[in-house]
Amino acid sequence: MRKILLFTLAFSIFFVGCKKEGVYNPNKKIKRIYYEYGLNTGTKTLSQEWTWEKDKLVKIKHSFYTEILSYDNKNRLIKIQDFDFNDRYEIIYDKKLISKIEYYIGNSLCQTMNFKYDKDKIVEITIKNIDNNKMLENKSIKPDSFISTILPFKIPDKAMRTKSAISSTYIITYEYDGDNISKTKYIDDDNQVHEYTQENYDNKLNPFYNSRFLSNGLGIGFSKNNVGKATTITSDNDVKTIEFEYVYDGKFPTEVIEKESSSATNEFSINKTYYEYQ
Repeated sequence: MRKILLFTLAFSIFFVGCKKEGVYNPNKKIKRIYYEYGLNTGTKTLSQEWTWEKDKLVKIKHSFYTEILSYDNKNRLIKIQDFDFNDRYEIIYDKKLISKIEYYIGNSLCQTMNFKYDKDKIVEITIKNIDNNKMLENKSIKPDSFISTILPFKIPDKAMRTKSAISSTYIITYEYDGDNISKTKYIDDDNQVHEYTQENYDNKLNPFYNSRFLSNGLGIGFSKNNVGKATTITSDNDVKTIEFEYVYDGKFPTEVIEKESSSATNEFSINKTYYEYQ
């Protein structure tokens, strides 16, 4: 899976009924996702195929691996497992809300995530890497995937590599403008802060909203609408920006053009994402 700046792919009744944590049941269900690296290059590549059993998303097939999604008797997502790379996320609930996620490689617990809320909005996640070396080793052979996508941006690998200890802790905080994320902060255990802003949302519907674990690049599962611009300023004052343009089918996007730029290098790239619904 491609990487976009410092962001990653990175959380339900969608627009009808009450919202239920861990339940992803959108009105319009994605069937396939394609990527085009560049614009009008003719290299449209199938990236993911989604399998649904009635209203449950049960499988996501990637190019080199397949993820299996498991549910409890309340139809809440409780596990995302990849048997090819032998890793998994286990999701724990406190009443109706996700309270903790545990990440395992084989039988080893390698990462925990603890959640804080303001009503039903996630406002903080405390992440502890228990075994940095094992996680880096696994990441070096496995592409980014939906099993590791609950965060709305990419935590740089150097955040783990620069730690002398085998474990590390960092905090992600979120601010909202209505039902959309407006600001995200990454705070490491040296109290270094990286800040990201998301703005210029459209008034259309985000097909990943409240999936929590399912988004296409900026943790957009947190936001009701589709983000128009995302910006971060790095420690050396490099302004990195992604601007988004959409093609819609009714209220939902079918194509997304991402224009990525950096003030320090003057680099500019364009990529395109296609959503096919069932």
